[in-house]
Amino acid sequence: MVNSNQRVNVINVLIIACGIVYVASWLAPGLVEQFLFYPALGFTEPWRFLTAAFLHGGIVHLASNMAFLYILGELARRVMSNYQILLIYLLSAWGGSLGTLVWTLITGQQQAVVGASGAVLGLCAGVFVYTRNLHASSSALGGLLIINLLIGFVIPNVSWQGHLGGALIGAIIGWALHLVAVISGRRGRKKLGQALPDVVDRQRATTTVKRTQIIGNLLVTVLSVVLLLAATLGCYI
Repeated sequence: MVNSNQRVNVINVLIIACGIVYVASWLAPGLVEQFLFYPALGFTEPWRFLTAAFLHGGIVHLASNMAFLYILGELARRVMSNYQILLIYLLSAWGGSLGTLVWTLITGQQQAVVGASGAVLGLCAGVFVYTRNLHASSSALGGLLIINLLIGFVIPNVSWQGHLGGALIGAIIGWALHLVAVISGRRGRKKLGQALPDVVDRQRATTTVKRTQIIGNLLVTVLSVVLLLAATLGCYI
């Protein structure tokens, strides 16, 4: 488990960033057009895959997404580091845009997308998979995930494609981070090496766990970015 008293609360940083962008887009409406995700523009303006997750169509849209993110963040920070949370959030945002792009290729229907829903649902799915595999209580989290995925199919003008894409990527990354946690834990236990380990043994085990987690997180990051990039380019080529 991760100490929730981390110096920087990445959830608050994300919420503040979305709030600032919303105010900026209200003062300069052209900002939305420049940074929303539109499949036809994704190849020449790739930043849209991520920036769309910081834009919102109105105060209710913003408030609902940020409320969900705040509640979810309280759980996420108990089990994950700021880096892991940010990794899942940003790559799930990318995955949400990718889901919209894939649907466009299938149907030929272009649609502009804004909102943090894909990223938030990706984080929800990632934390669900991570905590479920660690045998933590996550039934309520699973219920929230299912409800929010279903909303996309019921409420008009909600991108279920973005929700599904974000949730899928978040779940995959959550699973990969779970593997990192399992491997680092096993390596740490091996370093103890005796029934009653002394202080030095415990320090070595802790160092081994931390080093393995850092290397594992970096590998998950690189592999995830490479695979998402390959999938994205494959849609355009």
